[in-house]
Amino acid sequence: MKKLSPKLTLGIKAAVTVALVAFIVSRADWVSVGDTLKNADPVLIAAVFLLMVFCVCFSAYKWQKLLAIHGAHFKFRQLNRWYFVAMFFNNFLPTSIGGDGYRIWQTLDNQRSRTAAVVAVFAERLSGILTLLLIGFVGALIGWVMSGHVLSRTVGQFGVLGLIIGLPILAWLFVFGGLEKLGGMKRLPKMLRTVFEHVDDYTTRPGEAAWAVLGISVIFHFISLFWMGLLLRAVGASVTPWDLAVIASLISVITVLPISINGIGVVDGAFIWLAGQYGVAYESALGFMLLQRALLIPISIAGAVFYFTARRVPKEGVDLSTEADV
Repeated sequence: MKKLSPKLTLGIKAAVTVALVAFIVSRADWVSVGDTLKNADPVLIAAVFLLMVFCVCFSAYKWQKLLAIHGAHFKFRQLNRWYFVAMFFNNFLPTSIGGDGYRIWQTLDNQRSRTAAVVAVFAERLSGILTLLLIGFVGALIGWVMSGHVLSRTVGQFGVLGLIIGLPILAWLFVFGGLEKLGGMKRLPKMLRTVFEHVDDYTTRPGEAAWAVLGISVIFHFISLFWMGLLLRAVGASVTPWDLAVIASLISVITVLPISINGIGVVDGAFIWLAGQYGVAYESALGFMLLQRALLIPISIAGAVFYFTARRVPKEGVDLSTEADV
């Protein structure tokens, strides 16, 4: 099958984005949306913004710990700046590289290997999604028992199925030596063997791995769910914490779909629909998303400032220029 050209792919994403945004806009009562935004609590919005900034910094801290597990050591200040730049890339630049690619690029030159840079970012993303899915699963079980909501019941049932399939695989990989067996396969490509060697770092440093992969992720997501709840209150809506966990976990899966520019339209529409299943009015859910995206603008601008004011030096053995620590 012939691969689509980058320009065509971008064009399709742009068309999907415009179509989704147009659909969302057409269904809204903009008088009600305006009233919702006008009456939004500024104190709660300010608190949400501070928590969002903290979450970016906390994510940089997690990234630092994951890199350290692989023997790649960077200053937090350096990684924190690069994380803000990645936010700018993710929210404003419709590139094929994205924020994750930028972070990998910046940490390629480290004390261990270039694979360490890739595995650390991949582990950060994957562990974050899996942890949120686990939190969402627990929330679904609570919601199922408390209210019998059909969406909570469905997510809970799929969660049980996922555990039945996933737990034996994880046990084989990390408890019964599956990683070593895969890494020792003679016909395994060198690149995959190297990846398995780096993944094995998590079994040799279990304490650090548990904190970096699970502990930090749990704290991060509880803080994120807290500010999401605050922002809903700011627009005059409310959802129980366990139902909000279900919404956030499902959105984390939907966000992976690369069908629009920066998730615009896809994430917004998904949140509006999912929140609506738990009783949030369309205009309130739309107001929530508008405020969330508005709060991301100054965070992304900070990343843009870090990017354009950084001193640049060429990486050894690489033709392109990148940022140096400043």
